[in-house]
Amino acid sequence: MNYFDNEMRAGSSAEATIELLPSEHGVLKDYVLMMKDFFTLRGVPISETTCNQETGEFVLEFVTPETSQAYDEICHGGFSTTVLDAIARLAILKEGLRNSRDDSKYQSSTKYMRKVSVGAKIRVVGKVDSSEGVGSRATAYVVDVSKPTKVLAKYTLDLNDEEGVAEGLAVENNNEEGDGKSLLDVSKESQMLEHYLLASQKFYQSNDIPITEAVWNQEKKEITFELVASHLNCVNGVLEDGVIATLLDTLAGLPVFLESTQKGRIALSDELSIVSLGQIKEGSTLKIVGKIDTLDENKSKSSAWIVDTSNPTQALVKASLTMKIV
Repeated sequence: MNYFDNEMRAGSSAEATIELLPSEHGVLKDYVLMMKDFFTLRGVPISETTCNQETGEFVLEFVTPETSQAYDEICHGGFSTTVLDAIARLAILKEGLRNSRDDSKYQSSTKYMRKVSVGAKIRVVGKVDSSEGVGSRATAYVVDVSKPTKVLAKYTLDLNDEEGVAEGLAVENNNEEGDGKSLLDVSKESQMLEHYLLASQKFYQSNDIPITEAVWNQEKKEITFELVASHLNCVNGVLEDGVIATLLDTLAGLPVFLESTQKGRIALSDELSIVSLGQIKEGSTLKIVGKIDTLDENKSKSSAWIVDTSNPTQALVKASLTMKIV
């Protein structure tokens, strides 16, 4: 797919911000209104998204806020996926055939190609993939406005209700007590981890995720984390998909990060794939687990999943993450 085949032209009469769209696009306005507080807290002006009614493209330009930082002026992968997901869902909602917040199953994939910098003016573009059937799949990408021909990350959201989406979400319920340490304690022994936690502090606070409480088990190469889905990371009583991506990206990536830094190397996210069975309700007590599947000198594959502690053997959502070791 050529992501620039249908680039929107500034000043086109077909363009309008979401809030100025005709009344027949009420579902889009409702979605933006519902999401506005969530994105305002994260420094994303979602209501300024522009729709081109001729091409079906949605575009949002803004400066990435300080609260998006994960490490050394680089935005967290979860932040990028959050914005990409929102623009992709707007494209699907425009078809008027489904309310994406009510979909019980979805698959998504984020390909991280270049760093998204904190303080950069970025452009996020999303559109329905017409080759996959109306309203079933959308793609999105992000570029730095100063370098518009270089895609920083691209995203695919598939809302096809195929039976295969639900397969493979059974997980092992491992409640054994281990010799794990909290990330806060581990950071006292790792200068790189301490630096990461300090650099990303505002990002995790804005998402109400006390990541320093996650527990690292060196022997199992596994990290676990429990939290209650709060109103700050939920919209209309449902855990927002961007927060889910943030949790999965973080918990899948940290085990590789910890193992790599012990050898003086750094792990960079390559691609995050997510499979979801449905919504996670506000107030749910969740357990998120991340572990290394394979790791060699140049690359890794890890996985992460989220369960409700009341049903610990069935994942509500699961992810796989590939990383490059440099």
